[in-house]
Amino acid sequence: MHQGSRMIGFWVFAALGVASVLAQSVQWPQPPIQQRQVIENGRRVYLRYCVGCHGERGDGQGPAAAMLWPKPRDFRDGVFKFLTVPRGDLPPDRDLFRVVTHGLPGSAMPSWRLLPEAERWAVIQYIKTFSTRWQEESPGQPIEVAPDPYAFYDPDQIRAEVLPRGEAVYHGLTKCWACHPAYVPADKIAEYLRQFGRGEEAASIRPDLYKPQKTTDRWGNILFPPDFTRNRLKSVSSLEDLYIRIGAGVGGTEMPVWKGQIPEEDLWAVTYYVASLIEKRGISLPRRRPL
Repeated sequence: MHQGSRMIGFWVFAALGVASVLAQSVQWPQPPIQQRQVIENGRRVYLRYCVGCHGERGDGQGPAAAMLWPKPRDFRDGVFKFLTVPRGDLPPDRDLFRVVTHGLPGSAMPSWRLLPEAERWAVIQYIKTFSTRWQEESPGQPIEVAPDPYAFYDPDQIRAEVLPRGEAVYHGLTKCWACHPAYVPADKIAEYLRQFGRGEEAASIRPDLYKPQKTTDRWGNILFPPDFTRNRLKSVSSLEDLYIRIGAGVGGTEMPVWKGQIPEEDLWAVTYYVASLIEKRGISLPRRRPL
């Protein structure tokens, strides 16, 4: 009887051990996510808070849209402006969540931080139903924020070494003045162009250098690229944000992707330079972007 009990105990222990191994090695199916319910919850949130601007069909033609500038986003083509992925790529959910959470300062898009987090995630799933891109494509890969080569420079080094390099990149390598204002005289721009082996392009320097150029976005809206010394940037609240915006471009506009097109030390230098222009408005950008 005692031996039988030991055998039963052995087999129970063995069975438990096998079950433990299986539990560690087998990916047991998770309970199915009630995606339809999430989307339905998101629809209710959308109809309560978003429809007035973005419209019932997600076309950006809600009752308030006629009074707003810039115009509310049209969700039907799945293109968004301020993302961490390169311009034109499908955004990951977290990019949309960030816009919903923080809003877009300088526009009519408010922060919805006070909404429960589950409602913010749900409304994103509903917004995605307006475009077929989420059934046809995968989200893009967010650009990597490379280590800042100037992170340990003191303010004097930044002023003496980094900002002059950023000024040269802005005016001579990336020719940001083609759309944004220039911040140095035309003869200085010609010098910077020669510095980067583009001297022949000095003939293209426009006469109205110190004004932004009128452009049109994907949705037919007239835009004026920001003057960094005057205009508030809608998606920039840190130096890291600014790096991402310059690196990833702006969806639906002519703002190109510079990540991978210029050396990282130049991308960081022009980031510091633009930040110095923003500082002229009394705004000092912290290093890290908010969550």
